Amino acid sequence: MNQYEHKHQDITVTEEEENLIVFNLRNGTVSRLNSIGKMIWTNIPDKNIDEIIDLIVEKYDAEREQVNKDVKKFVDGLINADLIVAKH
Repeated sequence: MNQYEHKHQDITVTEEEENLIVFNLRNGTVSRLNSIGKMIWTNIPDKNIDEIIDLIVEKYDAEREQVNKDVKKFVDGLINADLIVAKH
């Protein structure tokens, strides 16, 4: 059960229609999240990765195996961008 949390310090989030723009003030990076990325981002504080995958599979009637790969790759990107950390 992988669970993560946002790095609130030095992170600013702006909503733009169905997307989110995430600014990392510490390293100057900007990440644009589409509607699925937004769904993942907004659910990270309250749900584990498997629960987020379930939400996406249900909402988009998508294949679980592919969603699992895509979500894990996306989460790895958020970690590498220094936007989230594993909860302890």
